[in-house]
Amino acid sequence: MLHVNYAYVLDSARRLRPDGKILDFGCGNAETVRSGLKQGLDIYGTDVFYGAQFDMRPKLREDGLLDKRVFELIDGHKISFPDKYFDVVVSNQVIEHLDDIDGALGEMSRVLKDDGVMISLFPSKESLIEAHCRIPLAHRFDHDSKFGLAWIRTFRKMGMGSNHKDKTPEQWSRDFMEWIHQWCHYRSNDEAKQAYRRAGLSYERSEADYVKFRLNYTHKDWMVPLFGASPKLTSFAFSRLGGLVVISRKLAPAHTRAVAA
Repeated sequence: MLHVNYAYVLDSARRLRPDGKILDFGCGNAETVRSGLKQGLDIYGTDVFYGAQFDMRPKLREDGLLDKRVFELIDGHKISFPDKYFDVVVSNQVIEHLDDIDGALGEMSRVLKDDGVMISLFPSKESLIEAHCRIPLAHRFDHDSKFGLAWIRTFRKMGMGSNHKDKTPEQWSRDFMEWIHQWCHYRSNDEAKQAYRRAGLSYERSEADYVKFRLNYTHKDWMVPLFGASPKLTSFAFSRLGGLVVISRKLAPAHTRAVAA
């Protein structure tokens, strides 16, 4: 079954802009692109294809997707499509990896049509669980924090963590702490909101909608009324335990200038 995040962005894109042209920014192995094409969607993907992940280009080329449906980002964030080309831009667990968030969001805004929609899923600094190793608060420690290393190692010895790869708890903890600080740039909700505004994009929290979709998708729809009773509480809880879900639209130029000032 398609991962719920991928299913959500595809379903949202279809609901918000039926028959629209879609871009998956940070598409990785292009699973969303592949699934969207099977569903008859006009979808493209783009990624850097180096560094924090395996190089997917040989497989994408073999499958006939590279440079046809999936394109490499130029200089880390520049999108090789013209202005106002897409009706929907989606990013799934990408924002926290952006070093130059202003440059990347500016590019996403550039290729988005004036009446387009952007859908973003990402963890924030306020998240209680680090999104990649799944250890509580692992992203809150300084790079050289001895307490932080001991904290992560303790949870690893308790059987927590991910992608162990037969490493000792000590080595795994050191490697993951290094990985987090090299490849992740966690920002607070307010910091992310300001970055979106600087890029000329609105910032509308939508965790309650995501939770409802997730419960239905995983056949737990009997829980929908429970979480639907208090959307604000659902949004707060999910943002801390899962992450942020943000729907964005282009702001009027005058509003963007005011935010930048």
